[in-house]
Amino acid sequence: MGVKRVVELSANIAIVFVCLLIVVTLITHKGIHFGNRYASNSTSDLSGQTLPAISGYVWSDHPRTLLLVIQRGCKFCQASLPFYKHLDELEKEKILRAHVLTVMPNDKNSGESMLHTAGLNVESIFNQSLASMNVSGTPTVLLLDPRGRITKSWVGQLNSQEEQEVIAAVEK
Repeated sequence: MGVKRVVELSANIAIVFVCLLIVVTLITHKGIHFGNRYASNSTSDLSGQTLPAISGYVWSDHPRTLLLVIQRGCKFCQASLPFYKHLDELEKEKILRAHVLTVMPNDKNSGESMLHTAGLNVESIFNQSLASMNVSGTPTVLLLDPRGRITKSWVGQLNSQEEQEVIAAVEK
């Protein structure tokens, strides 16, 4: 076997090994984006968990809170902004039985810029880590009771049926 053949064989083995590492990483890593939707882990139902207090907001001030966890630079969040604007309008029309609150890990200036560009005028809290809300990716929508307990959750960019589920859950 010549040197050239040994080098080719070694390169092919290295390529196969790297490909296997990539596949294993994609399968086991939470928060990988596929297609047009955030790929959440199979245990994305956060119902029953209680979120800690968020500085500047009191859960018990509202019978229910619809928490929109988004961030600047997330293409799925950006694509979801028209739906969030619709939720904002429904709240202003008193159709929703929940208060819409946007929470972002971004600083106030960049977060407000994103919301303003989308025409969203909802109460917002910035500089909030995703981990502090038990969220592993964006966008995430959480329906909370007055104690901050999650009663329903939706992870990722929602399709039209899932958007209707959110609306139905907050109209009740």
